Amino acid sequence: MNPSFDFTADHFTAGTVGEPGDRTFFLQAAGDGKLATLKLEKQQAGALGEYFAQLLDELDLPDDGNDFESLRTPIEPDWVVGSLEIRWDTDNGQMVVVAEEIEDIEDIEDIEDEGAGDPARAVFRVTPTQVSTFCSTVEHLMAGGRPPCPFCGRPKAPDESCWGCPAMN
Repeated sequence: MNPSFDFTADHFTAGTVGEPGDRTFFLQAAGDGKLATLKLEKQQAGALGEYFAQLLDELDLPDDGNDFESLRTPIEPDWVVGSLEIRWDTDNGQMVVVAEEIEDIEDIEDIEDEGAGDPARAVFRVTPTQVSTFCSTVEHLMAGGRPPCPFCGRPKAPDESCWGCPAMN
């Protein structure tokens, strides 16, 4: 069973390992002496950054974060994110990020083990400043990917060709 996490983060970021077109994306938080590194999809990282930016704007919160925050080592994923949920904690002036592990079909089918099939869960409480920095970091990561095809918008191949572009047929 993978570890679950629940803490107020003193470090909260996204990052990648690998070259554009072959990058692995991570969500990382640290706090209470723990480091949680969760693997996620590029689309999840981008959507989280966009949603956070919207929340900062809607809640009229300051956008005063740093430009970029890097992943801390070791960069070893604890588990893969299946779902993400964001809440605003009005009482503490924090955003609460809840990530849940993607369920492994083998774990679900193995009902003999106590607790099998229960996905790991991470709850990170983060400040608006950390969220602002996260948004800048994700924006930087998204800009560092492969350029889009001008016809269909999908990422070009590493050699800059528009392989498999439906508009080229």
